[in-house]
Amino acid sequence: MNKTQNDLLKMFGVTLDVCSKQQAVWITNIPFKNAVQELADNITAINNLRTTQETDNSGITGDKKSKRRVLEEQAITVSGIVTFYATSADDNELLIKGRFGKSMLSKARDNELVGMCEQLHQAAADNAAVLLPYGLTGIMITEFADLINEFTRRISSRKEAKTGIAEATKQITLYLKRTRHLLRNRLDKGIEIYKSTAPKFYPAYHKARRIVKSVVQRRALKAQFIDEQSTIALKGVVIIIGSRMRKKSGNTGSIYVQSLKQGKHSLKAVFSGYENVSHNFNIISGKTTKLEIRMEKVQTGE
Repeated sequence: MNKTQNDLLKMFGVTLDVCSKQQAVWITNIPFKNAVQELADNITAINNLRTTQETDNSGITGDKKSKRRVLEEQAITVSGIVTFYATSADDNELLIKGRFGKSMLSKARDNELVGMCEQLHQAAADNAAVLLPYGLTGIMITEFADLINEFTRRISSRKEAKTGIAEATKQITLYLKRTRHLLRNRLDKGIEIYKSTAPKFYPAYHKARRIVKSVVQRRALKAQFIDEQSTIALKGVVIIIGSRMRKKSGNTGSIYVQSLKQGKHSLKAVFSGYENVSHNFNIISGKTTKLEIRMEKVQTGE
């Protein structure tokens, strides 16, 4: 939820609190009572959706990366054996089906990798007997199939998590709109009968209905990336923060990131011709964390 939505939800909660404290005034007013109950239900629904929206799926992402790495390693092993046999037997058809290099596998998208591995697995299974003397056992073929299936499940889990977050975001917007309509067209109208009969309730309700803009607490990162030797600013450095955020440094070699969660974070900086850099940093509410990160050129042999 963004700042505006949070401020709106806070107003809903304050309004409900005021109504709840004055329950004795309106308890016999069935239309008003029903509207208050609906307000409470909507607030509960929005809070539940916010929990879904803010779910951290970095664990799913990390697990998928781990499964992919193991799958790629096994695919390289199987492909090497299949290629060895196919070359020895002058079997060009099998060679085409079973030859996958490390670079090809690592650059493939998740679904493309699954397709390559399924093709490789089928080629290995169809030629299991002739591949056995070359070191590819039936157990290895079965384990390869299991790795493919496990990675496919991880892809689905991540997609489901992202879909759930997107749907929660959509539903939050709808519930906020619905709740504002409830307040404006039912409770705001219903409160008028208490203007003279409940002199404390009436002004307290209208005060609660005001949206109070929350103070923005800066939680930001400013980082500059420079060459270790020349101290020249490096433009175009790819910076990866956590598992989701990716930025590129601008003309001054800097990035500025707002609204990071308070606490510990890590970043990785990648730039062509330079050694990768990993760096841990802390974000403190109300402050901007400033970093100067020096990157060293890759040393090449004479």
